[in-house]
Amino acid sequence: MKKFLSFALAWVLLLFPCACSGIPSEPDAPDIPEYTTRDFTISGFWAPYEISEESYALYRGSGMNTLLLVNHSATPRSSENQYYLGSAATERALAACEQTGLNAILNYNDWIAESLGVSYSANPFSEYDLYSSYKDIIRGVHIADEPDGEEIAEYGNDVLTSDFTAVYGSRSYFINLLPVYAKAEQTGFENYADYLESYAQNVLSDFSEGRLLSVDFYPFPKDGMRTEWLYNYQLIAELAKEYDAALNFYIQCAEGNEFQSRLSAEHIRMQVYIALCFGAEWISYYCYSNPLEGDGLMYDACMVDENGNPTALYDYVKEVNAEISAFSDAILAYEWREIIGVAAQGSRGGSAIRMLRNQGDFSACSCITDIESSQDLAVGCFEQEGGAEGYMIVNYTDPAAEKSAEFTAYTSGCEYAVIYGRNGTAENPVIVKVTEGRFEASLAPGEGMFVIFL
Repeated sequence: MKKFLSFALAWVLLLFPCACSGIPSEPDAPDIPEYTTRDFTISGFWAPYEISEESYALYRGSGMNTLLLVNHSATPRSSENQYYLGSAATERALAACEQTGLNAILNYNDWIAESLGVSYSANPFSEYDLYSSYKDIIRGVHIADEPDGEEIAEYGNDVLTSDFTAVYGSRSYFINLLPVYAKAEQTGFENYADYLESYAQNVLSDFSEGRLLSVDFYPFPKDGMRTEWLYNYQLIAELAKEYDAALNFYIQCAEGNEFQSRLSAEHIRMQVYIALCFGAEWISYYCYSNPLEGDGLMYDACMVDENGNPTALYDYVKEVNAEISAFSDAILAYEWREIIGVAAQGSRGGSAIRMLRNQGDFSACSCITDIESSQDLAVGCFEQEGGAEGYMIVNYTDPAAEKSAEFTAYTSGCEYAVIYGRNGTAENPVIVKVTEGRFEASLAPGEGMFVIFL
């Protein structure tokens, strides 16, 4: 059905003008490529407090398709409200996921299990191999969040990872890493690159398939936007490419406390499109439910409030998830190759652009030879076997500045541009003529587009 609608609407776009940022579709354009149906894995950190089909249907309604079984705020803690291998809450959650069409990521959560008197053996996944009837919906097991070097070595011990593979095969062993701005006392390493290498040697190398790299870089603190964002993602993406690992990026979706007091739809959109710029296959939102901190809530707002009702952030996430899911078939058909920073014309570019290895050099690309832009851009370059290329182009300015990016991409040997992911109207591609080797477009604040050339 998804593919049928895609082609049906594509013909509509060919027959009628498109109001998408003023770019018309071309009546004589060639057929667009056909892609195998593929979906992003989309989840929300801090699962719904209520384990029920109604609660999970609301979660799924935001466009998330996978329930991450992480939420240990409930008190008093018991098997009924905590997620770990063998808990009653895990069994109930899986049953509700199955009923509502959600996939699931289990929670290892050894420290919670131990606090409740449950001691795992050296082979805990075999010991608690209780979920065979749900194997079709289990995407992996969440092992640890923001571990230091010692914890990485602990969770990467060969007995544990071998036991995981014996039970869960190619499913993902999910460890979320600290960001580049974490202190040395948090990572256990003076150099962040050594922290990543420790993860690669202790964990990634233990698996031949289903490898996963995850990081939670939150770009919008109380003031401004962090400059190390692209640099951190570049390190993660390059390591993922080296080890043929899938990528998960956490999206900041909470207001207050250590974060900005208000996030817009553009803040959410920019984070997601930047994640796609680096080849993300998994997207996780932080937070869905609001964690407890002391006697109150950790944040001023998350996707749902303390009563489980949607907030404005829920609506923003729903909108962006609909956009990216509409062209997942296209972008996931390509492999990430590199990130290129483009400085605003007449400038050196911001600090984030200058921290990248490649600043404006498109010599390795077969379609785009250069880009000129009124604002800084992040350009993710993708490829397929046989040489076909795709480009994720994102306006890299703080959405609070409310600046659009007008850009011209200079191309070689291409007659048409096929555009996926236009703001709010991305269910189907728009096809435009490339005139005299120039493709011109505009990106609103926070906006990105995935483009292939024919």
